[in-house]
Amino acid sequence: MGKTIVSNGRVIKGVKSSLNVKGTNKERKIVRNFSQFFGVTFSRIEKFKNTDYTFSFLQPGDEYREKFNMYNEFLLLFSPFQDFDRRILDFVDKTLTDYDNRLDKVCIFLVSKDTNITSKIATLNNENKDSKLIVPFTYEEFGANGITKESVENKLRTYFYSRDLFAIESPIRNDSYFFGRKKIVQEFYSKYTSGEQGGLFGLCPLPFSMAAFIYVLGKYCVGTRGVMYATI
Repeated sequence: MGKTIVSNGRVIKGVKSSLNVKGTNKERKIVRNFSQFFGVTFSRIEKFKNTDYTFSFLQPGDEYREKFNMYNEFLLLFSPFQDFDRRILDFVDKTLTDYDNRLDKVCIFLVSKDTNITSKIATLNNENKDSKLIVPFTYEEFGANGITKESVENKLRTYFYSRDLFAIESPIRNDSYFFGRKKIVQEFYSKYTSGEQGGLFGLCPLPFSMAAFIYVLGKYCVGTRGVMYATI
């Protein structure tokens, strides 16, 4: 395992000091392989719906920020089943919610024992163009010599550049793709909780943009059991 590299207080390569990487011997080996390119900052095994899931957080450095606009830590999840089960996506949603302040909401690395995982993820993406960007790997890819940096970056190019994240075809119903507007949503939510009125005006060629804002704001308001009235 290579030397741990820290930049501006962020582990961008290697494993965070004192971190106990979870998983089987094979899974720990895969995490160590990824640690050659990213920082490994968190690792855990968690039970969800009677199934144990092993996952870690990977942190990209400046190189990946420049190439792929990757800033936050992102989820590395293992699927140790011979046949991919879509229910694992429920665990992904739960984890992204539990670690909302840390994890990137778009990019997920999924390592699966299903040798057909690439085609299955492609089918999933075609069915739902607003889905998260799941970058699939198989356990088999991490052979004796492991996976190379070039292979990882080629996969990122394939999945990142194959979709225009600013060409979502329907109103955004969650905040996974709601880029750079969290502060505005929080300001309006603050007005809502204090009983104030608020208005938002914008000129946009895509009519669903305002609807997307209402959907995301509505999620904030659900927990208060109040009523929100909005006109577009």
